[in-house]
Amino acid sequence: MTLAIALQTADWAVLAAYVALLLCAGWFLARREARDVKGYFLAARSMPAWAVAVSILATAQSAATYVGAPEKGWNGDLRYLLANLGVVVAAIVVSTVFLPAYYRLNVQTPYELLETTCGPAARRTASVWYLLGRFMASGVRVYIGALPFCLAVFGEVTPGGLVACIAGFMAFGAVFTLAGGVRAAIWSDVIQVGVYIGSAVVILLILLGHIPLHGEALWDAIALGPVDANGVHKGLTVVGPLSENVDLSKPFTILTGLTGWALLNIAFFAMDQDLTQRLLACKSSREAAKSLLINTVAITFPVVVLFCTLGLLMGVFYTRVDVMGSVPTVVGAGLGDESTRRLVDFSALHAPAGALGLMLAGVLAAGPAGINSSLNSMASAVIADLYRPARPGRTERHYVVAGRLATVLCGVVMAFFAASCIVLRGRQDLIDFALGVMPFAYAGLLGVFAGAVILKRVPQRWAVASMPTGLAVVIVLAVSTTLASPWQLVVGSVAAFAVCWLGTVVTGRAAQRAV
Repeated sequence: MTLAIALQTADWAVLAAYVALLLCAGWFLARREARDVKGYFLAARSMPAWAVAVSILATAQSAATYVGAPEKGWNGDLRYLLANLGVVVAAIVVSTVFLPAYYRLNVQTPYELLETTCGPAARRTASVWYLLGRFMASGVRVYIGALPFCLAVFGEVTPGGLVACIAGFMAFGAVFTLAGGVRAAIWSDVIQVGVYIGSAVVILLILLGHIPLHGEALWDAIALGPVDANGVHKGLTVVGPLSENVDLSKPFTILTGLTGWALLNIAFFAMDQDLTQRLLACKSSREAAKSLLINTVAITFPVVVLFCTLGLLMGVFYTRVDVMGSVPTVVGAGLGDESTRRLVDFSALHAPAGALGLMLAGVLAAGPAGINSSLNSMASAVIADLYRPARPGRTERHYVVAGRLATVLCGVVMAFFAASCIVLRGRQDLIDFALGVMPFAYAGLLGVFAGAVILKRVPQRWAVASMPTGLAVVIVLAVSTTLASPWQLVVGSVAAFAVCWLGTVVTGRAAQRAV
């Protein structure tokens, strides 16, 4: 069945207005060109806490939330919200343990901390490990953002269409990264998050206008959930029974929220240069902690609820004959994910002219918002941790130019991984797929950073060995068990830390024998 959806003049006008807004913003931000590495990668530590908080949202959520969270709502499964327990735990740990240490050492990347405790090879290895994780994480987000765009622009989801959208996303996001460094990235994030959230709010309000229920009656309809192919209500699950919360194969439970997802968010905020770089752009550790608190309490959770609610309402609109009287047939059934298909279908056929363009502007905002942030942070890690130590004594201008070249190279690699997700994803839910790739790189980082903080000093070769150990353990668990990804992260992190601990024991005994 061919998808009878096409972008109308109003849709193109909305997209053109959005692109014009970003081009004007990019031109304005590029006027204040960074002339040294500190200015290009840390904005001279001058960014306000609220802007950093918004930029963290753009970097952490991106298109995965715009498309993936409605999918959870569509299925009546709100257990995904339990992962936000980990955000709270992580914010407390990072604000009290890591940020003060980073500002005290005046680091440009978090991996400089490892050089003081484990040696320069540990710093270089950790930076490479971060790059591996960020290529995977950001590549998945670019792929997810390409799905609705491909569906709307090309009429169906095909590998060729997805590759074209991914290439366009990368080129679009790189423009703002090359212009003004992290300052431009953060301020463009602020603009794009406004579009990203605003477009979702508009679509949600239009949906509410189509559903003839209000207040308690609307809530009761949502609580019953959408109707599946057999005419059975899916229901609404928030926490789940006790048996599910102790089931190690379930990714979203209270236990995983307080353990695996907490560790993952600690890795995000304190060990992933993509987000840590934003926190280091504040003028002090106190301001950085403030931005993290604003993001955690006032922004992240409400936005996740917003997108889950969007999926819940689509479930009512598209499946509940008892509420709607009749439900529309989705154009292009079988093309792409259910929630993605319905998001495009509703915006194009059941909303006012221009709504599809607005929705796609939101997806586009979510895509490049993650791309330009990621590209700048990856380039900063390449220069600070790998290139500059290998090529010391060059001018600041030289390192800025090298940073821009690193940005382009990282963009090419990220695009390659995003395209590979077409094959790698299989039948996984979008959110599960996006979060499932994280443990592969972050288990090793968590283990070595835990060693640096808890043990104070780790022998360099053992610190280096801990990172591939974490990866190897996660691969074994992913291939041979049904353990959920957050538990894979916990076990992999413990294994990596155990290598660090063993190294201190072995080295300590060797030193005693030498005496």
